[in-house]
Amino acid sequence: MMKVSQLSVVLEHHQILHDISLDIRQSSFTCIVGKNGSGKSTLLKAMNQYLSYTGTIMLESKDITQISKEERARMMCYLPQQRSIPDMNVEQLISHGRYPHLGFSKTLQPQDIKLIQQAAKKAEVENLLHRNLTSLSGGERQRAYIAMMIAQDTDYILLDEPTTFLDVEYQLDIMDLLHKLNRQGKTIIMVAHDLPQAFSYASDIVLMDQGRIISHSKPDELIQTDEIYHCFGVHVRLSQNPNDLYRYTFER
Repeated sequence: MMKVSQLSVVLEHHQILHDISLDIRQSSFTCIVGKNGSGKSTLLKAMNQYLSYTGTIMLESKDITQISKEERARMMCYLPQQRSIPDMNVEQLISHGRYPHLGFSKTLQPQDIKLIQQAAKKAEVENLLHRNLTSLSGGERQRAYIAMMIAQDTDYILLDEPTTFLDVEYQLDIMDLLHKLNRQGKTIIMVAHDLPQAFSYASDIVLMDQGRIISHSKPDELIQTDEIYHCFGVHVRLSQNPNDLYRYTFER
């Protein structure tokens, strides 16, 4: 379990997060939703120790600030929304996922190579291993990064809007892949912008507004309240059309 207690973040003299407390269940698929500027990405960055905060974050009953960077990288991995594209091929990128598990020599062993191959297969990038990342489409590149996360073999996978700017088919590919990883026992914590998509895949929804958590509940429980409407001006409802792309849809 990840337990966040009384977490506050101040950036450039402006308070972004206000006294956040949140328990993330092990093996859950948690989507964090909210309007732009609500603090979603800031919360995810704090969980990853990317910025300073007050309060505590416990990971598997350990204060995360007391866990070494190397050990933390063996427990959780993080995919930010914006990042530079390194000049390397897909196989090299995936190999980076094994680095926290290597010894002082940082030399890949046969078992590491096997895990890299398995990760490429799970993410369906086997045919891209020798392609440079700069030559890939957005969806292909995103699958390559997720293959790296699979190779890292952590219990917790954190992602910031991983389907943003992708074509619909790639969005579905990424979400289906994350769903499979979750069914295999991985804890997924994901910032999401697409509400029907988030509700259709998540086991838990965290709704944020103005740096505070408004609700943390199951999707079916949250749609019975007016919280989504108060935040976004729309309702999210279970779809009645079997041909709809997602299980949930918008209503005014």
